[in-house]
Amino acid sequence: MPSFGIRLGKMVAEFRAANEMSQKDLAIAAFNDEAQRYWVSKLEGGRVHRPHERKVDALRLALGIPLETIDEIRDPSEREAELLRTEQEHSAAAETEARRKQDYEDMIRILADHHGESEKELRRLTLSGLYRLKNAIDSRERHAQMKRDIKAGRLDPTERGCYRYKTW
Repeated sequence: MPSFGIRLGKMVAEFRAANEMSQKDLAIAAFNDEAQRYWVSKLEGGRVHRPHERKVDALRLALGIPLETIDEIRDPSEREAELLRTEQEHSAAAETEARRKQDYEDMIRILADHHGESEKELRRLTLSGLYRLKNAIDSRERHAQMKRDIKAGRLDPTERGCYRYKTW
């Protein structure tokens, strides 16, 4: 049995012909990108075996193909695989979001505990803003420590890599 992409390519070609559209017209209607006509050509030529769902949906909407018609040409195992892929993408997205929230809370705790910043003020920042703030604070602390080391004689400012800090 041919793959879903091959069956979809034949169906797209039939619907495109029925709508009297060129591949270029379909690419513009579906993707708002004339360059996608090469992908449409590959799909209709049977060279795309597993098209992405977003592209399938865009083609379906541009050609007016009912969703049930698309589902009919899917192999049952492909449908199950697609459902599993979608479920995995959703769970991965949920895990990523949970990690981001945890990183955000950790960064607020670090900045509030170790650097004396106000937690209320920190909550106004995004995670990337918190990282930038922490890097700026850490950088200032490193530079202050380096100045103390140079004054105490623990660091020779003439050593390679330390020349930048002479003027401090």
